Amino acid sequence: MHPNADIYITQGFICRNAYGEIDNLQRGGSDYTASLIGAAVNASEIQIWTDIDGMHDNDPRIVDKTSPVRPLHFEEAAELAYFGAKILHPTCVQPAKYANIPVRLLNTMEPTAPGTLISNDTEKGKIKAVAAKDNITAIKIKSSRMLLAHGFLRKGFEIFESYQTSIDMICTSEVGVSVSIDNTKHLNEILDDLKKYGVTTIDYMIASHPHSDHIGGLVDVLEDAAVSSDLTVSMVLLPEVPDKDVPTTRVYEAFLDGIEDNHIDPTFVSEKQTLNLGGSTTLELIAPPAGKTYSSLNDYSMAAYLNCGGKTFLFTGDAEKNEEADWLENGVFDGMHADVFKAGHHGSRTSSSEALLEQIQPTYAVISCGTDNSYGHPHEEALDRLDVYCDKVYRTDLDGTVICKVEDGELKWSFDKEYAS
Repeated sequence: MHPNADIYITQGFICRNAYGEIDNLQRGGSDYTASLIGAAVNASEIQIWTDIDGMHDNDPRIVDKTSPVRPLHFEEAAELAYFGAKILHPTCVQPAKYANIPVRLLNTMEPTAPGTLISNDTEKGKIKAVAAKDNITAIKIKSSRMLLAHGFLRKGFEIFESYQTSIDMICTSEVGVSVSIDNTKHLNEILDDLKKYGVTTIDYMIASHPHSDHIGGLVDVLEDAAVSSDLTVSMVLLPEVPDKDVPTTRVYEAFLDGIEDNHIDPTFVSEKQTLNLGGSTTLELIAPPAGKTYSSLNDYSMAAYLNCGGKTFLFTGDAEKNEEADWLENGVFDGMHADVFKAGHHGSRTSSSEALLEQIQPTYAVISCGTDNSYGHPHEEALDRLDVYCDKVYRTDLDGTVICKVEDGELKWSFDKEYAS
């Protein structure tokens, strides 16, 4: 067609690596070279000739009567190539894609066939092909530490990154994530590193009170434990609520169903109860004041006082001033000091009263609240009170995930600000 055209012939496999050594581009090397040269000379079209008429809508080695797919987007072609279409290496046409130069796959045995044209043009609403990938390995990571934990997936994926192992597909739930990989060179090392995130037994599941934002995630854990041999919930503790105030929400009903499905006899805490967590670490559960009734379900919150490594932590759930006042009147906080106070009800003005703060004398406070939440938490009134007593107030909306550890008798703070605004 062009008798006077200049023709340049070159090889496509030999190269130099990052160390300047002569090397081999391996599979797809000639296609990659063609794509590079085509992009460099700003060709109108790059043609790759093979022994098949373009990319097919299924694997012709497995399925009879497959048909060529005529138009494909670069990303569609890369997906098909990665998941089974051997005609093309997934990355070999990247230079052409960036230069917006179409690539045509043609058949040497049938040169008049139109083949497949790969370009940046898209066709919406069509299923063009199905691909299958052999020899993949599925890894399922199940851990209650995932529950509402910002950054869990990132930390898990960093393990794969450290071993230069790519993840093909991902499926997640509240307490688990499944991934597939095709490179098993470092599989044993990856599994060993992932095990530190695994939890097989929950000794104590503690629900502060029956509001959905405090028990909703526990429902997922209970449902998972009920159908899995990999996770066991040993004990569920929750505050005793008067019959007339027991909620009938779908979340609370699902919570109770989950307890029943795990064949657990729930423990309704009606007075102080101390849990020994190992060594000198104890967690004292403080029940709602006996004989009292409240207009708000928040005031049936159960508090918890943790003594760990000589440092103390107080959690009061969503308890408001009425319940706090009754606790103080009953003397349940007598002699207590909180190095760290988890502010009540997400920093609401109706909690963390001056009387409570005067009693526990907190050194630090932590407020758990969502960024730009519709309730306006934390409220200025609560912040002002906390600032009087605390050396520092940490907030999840500003500081992200707040992590406090006790090491050698000292508090060590760290933060994951990825989810803070």
